[in-house]
Amino acid sequence: MLVVQGQLIVRFDDTNPAKESNEFVENFLKDIDTLGIKYEEVTYTLDYFSKLMDMTKELIIQGKAYVDDTPREETQKQQIDGIESKCRNQSQEENLKLRGEMTAGSERGLQCCVRGKLAMQDPNKSL
Repeated sequence: MLVVQGQLIVRFDDTNPAKESNEFVENFLKDIDTLGIKYEEVTYTLDYFSKLMDMTKELIIQGKAYVDDTPREETQKQQIDGIESKCRNQSQEENLKLRGEMTAGSERGLQCCVRGKLAMQDPNKSL
C-alpha cells in the first residue's frame, strides 16, 4: 500500500485574461472530483502576483534574469540552437525599465517577458 503525505494544492495560471475561461476551471475541478482526488485548496497565479513581481525585480538586480522582447518563433529557434538572445546582456537599468513597462501594461511592455539566465549550451534544451 502506498501512503503519501502532504497536501495537494490546485493552482491555475490566470495571468493572461485573453485566454482565461471559468468554464475550464470548473470542468477541471469536476474532473478531479470524479477521479476521487481530494485537494486542500485552489489558488491562482494572480494570488501571488505581487510576490512574483518582487522576485523578478530581485533576480534582475542579481543578474540572474533579463527582460526579452525577441519574437516567440525566434526565441524558440535560439533556444534549440543554444544561441543567446540579444537582450540577455543588456544593462540592469534597461531590464528594470522594461520590467516597468511590463508592469504598466504599455504597448512596449506587452512585447516583453522576463527570462532566467540559464546555461544556453546545456544539452537539455527544455531548461
